[in-house]
Amino acid sequence: MSLSLDELTSSGMHRVVLPPGDAGVHLTLSVLSRLTAEAVKAHPEVWEATWKITYKYQQTDEVGQAKALLNYVQSLRWRPDPLTTELVYAPWLVMKNQAGDCEELTSLLASMCMVAGFECRWLVISTVQSKAFHHILLESLINGQWTGMEPSVKSVPLGWIPSGITRALRVPVDNPTSHQLLKPQQLNLGARLKALWVI
Repeated sequence: MSLSLDELTSSGMHRVVLPPGDAGVHLTLSVLSRLTAEAVKAHPEVWEATWKITYKYQQTDEVGQAKALLNYVQSLRWRPDPLTTELVYAPWLVMKNQAGDCEELTSLLASMCMVAGFECRWLVISTVQSKAFHHILLESLINGQWTGMEPSVKSVPLGWIPSGITRALRVPVDNPTSHQLLKPQQLNLGARLKALWVI
């Protein structure tokens, strides 16, 4: 069964056949990066929402701003993709619909973090032995330290990353062709991030 990637933006829907395996992951990341960049550059509704969420924090309070943005995106509804389609809504449409799946919520969070001035990278992971990537979250540079941000799981704190990762891929949001394939021990999660992850 082949999957298709459906990209939904204000200009309509675009469909491409999604290649299997890592090639499909890289294509999805390219689409997410493009939509995130477009949200940061050309969508005032993303800027305005970011400013409203972070307005009460000092510019130097990066942790407060990041927590507020994470809490906002975690408050949105998670919804799965259709069975044979990788559906990708643009970040401004995720805000409008108040719902998205892991890559859409992560793209919205990346857009908002970048508007707030944080450098961001995708963290694509697998927590099962099959080695197929199946989840994405964000890492943002907060106070000079890369910090996990999981928008798809409600109420997990800033810095939380799932345990049991068997494979990981780090990709800069602004340069999706540059990537780093990691072994779990290379994630540098630290002892404070022992958490249970259920798919």
